[in-house]
Amino acid sequence: MKIGLGIRRNKHHWALKTVFLMLFFAVSGCTLDRSGLGVDLDWSVEPALFCPGDQVTVSWNLADLPRSLDTCESCSSSDMCMVGQYCLDGTCCPESLPGSQCRTSEGCLADFSLTITMSPDDMVLVDNEQAEVVGERVLSPTETVTFDVSGGYHPPLRAFLTDTKTATLVTAVPETNVMLSFPFTCAGSGPGWANYDIDSLGPTSSEFVRIVGVRNTSGRRLELSGGDPLRGPVTIMPGEVVTDLNGKFGGRWSAAMPVLDRSILPPPVCEPTNIRNPWPDLQVELILECHAG
Repeated sequence: MKIGLGIRRNKHHWALKTVFLMLFFAVSGCTLDRSGLGVDLDWSVEPALFCPGDQVTVSWNLADLPRSLDTCESCSSSDMCMVGQYCLDGTCCPESLPGSQCRTSEGCLADFSLTITMSPDDMVLVDNEQAEVVGERVLSPTETVTFDVSGGYHPPLRAFLTDTKTATLVTAVPETNVMLSFPFTCAGSGPGWANYDIDSLGPTSSEFVRIVGVRNTSGRRLELSGGDPLRGPVTIMPGEVVTDLNGKFGGRWSAAMPVLDRSILPPPVCEPTNIRNPWPDLQVELILECHAG
């Protein structure tokens, strides 16, 4: 079971899944078709958790697209190049790239197209972009929004790629939750539960997002530490909500079953490809709200 971070609304609202993590940070749902593509799409939506009035930035960087000498379009002046390009040393280069990145010994960047839409309004943010290798759009959403990207490059002709990321508006009603999972693993010196470092995911939330409660959804008693390294562990009963770990959203979190609870279970045995008698995975929900200042 992978470490996962997901956002959930109550049962009357649609659920959001993680990229993960890769959101979302990421915190976002994600699908990526790499068939025949041979390159990852480098783009981001930040922050993935935002408060009313916050700005959300959608950015992309396609400077790692394949290069080839066949894609270097010759020119004698910038007038011979496409819109958004300039002529440098006889080659048309994207204006968004410095000359040192425009052409290498491997040649020039492939031609590409990029489209980004925002739902639920299906607003087109980037319309078949073919010039800006590096770019961004800054928005001020008033609700949870999902961004869909599609594109491809040529030559050679490759399958189009698609990807999705979500920026979630944090609200008290309906309750906004982020789930932290702590899978039981044999990584490291021995069996135990993996930690969760929210900060390692990047700028996942607005500075105004606050934890206002932690709910134990593991179905068993656990000891939880998180956020401030000087706090915890806090013992939480199944289904219980505690406020001892309230504060800013972030930091390293760890969970474990109490020693007494572990003592009545068969001891886990780490094997090269398996764990015999593994102890249960653990998870909690962080209850989030927006607080000014």
